[in-house]
Amino acid sequence: MASCRLLWLAAVCFLSSAWAEHRKLSPENLLVLTAATEETDGFRRFMRTATQFNYTVKVLGLGEEWKGGDVARTVGGGQKVRWLKKELLKHSEKKELVVMFVDRSVYLIS
Repeated sequence: MASCRLLWLAAVCFLSSAWAEHRKLSPENLLVLTAATEETDGFRRFMRTATQFNYTVKVLGLGEEWKGGDVARTVGGGQKVRWLKKELLKHSEKKELVVMFVDRSVYLIS
């Protein structure tokens, strides 16, 4: 029974992959978002790798004061979520749009 489920899952993954390969994502249908209030070393590294892959990144909150709290010691205030929600509402009619939100600017794209 478990092997039958595994086989079914593999078939679904294969078909999804084949469908995605057939339907190539065009650059205008990819929206890469991140949140940063200032340009740190990690932010610059992230932006450099995004550029290497020809991704256009929209930075939410750049130059704004951070009011989200100290997440190292307590829960945040949801500032990034509010920025993200506001941005997503701008694109709500774009049915083909794929949104990739990168929460931390210390990540590299590879």
